[in-house]
Amino acid sequence: MSPAPRVIDHEQVKANMRAVLSDIQDGSFAGRWIAENKNGRTFFNSKRAMLAKHPLETVGSYLRDNMLWKNNGTGDADLTPPPSKQTPPAQNLSRRAGSARPPAFLPRAGGEGRPSKRPSPLPPAWK
Repeated sequence: MSPAPRVIDHEQVKANMRAVLSDIQDGSFAGRWIAENKNGRTFFNSKRAMLAKHPLETVGSYLRDNMLWKNNGTGDADLTPPPSKQTPPAQNLSRRAGSARPPAFLPRAGGEGRPSKRPSPLPPAWK
C-alpha cells in the first residue's frame, strides 16, 4: 500500500494542473510572463535567488565543483587522467594464434612454472 494518497491529494493536484493548463491556453500565463520581463524580472530573480540558497542547491553546487571530470573550474569535461596517473594499456591475456604458452605472469595449469608477479589479494592464512 502506497503512502502517496495520504501525502498527496491526487484530486487537488489534478485541479491545480487543470488551472495551470487553462492559464496557458487562454494566454494569461504569457501575459504575466511578458509583464514580468518588462518590469525587470523582479519576482523571477528574487525567487531564483531564494532557491539558490536552499541546502540542496548549495550541496549540489559544492559536489559539482569537485567532480573529477571538471577541467580546472571551467566546467568542461576532461575525462583523461593526468599524465602521472595514466593507466598502462590493457594487456591481452588471451593466447595468440600459434602460441603454446600463456603470458609469463600467469601461473600455468597445475601451478608449475614461474610464479605470478602479482601479489595475491588473499591473506596468507587463506591460501
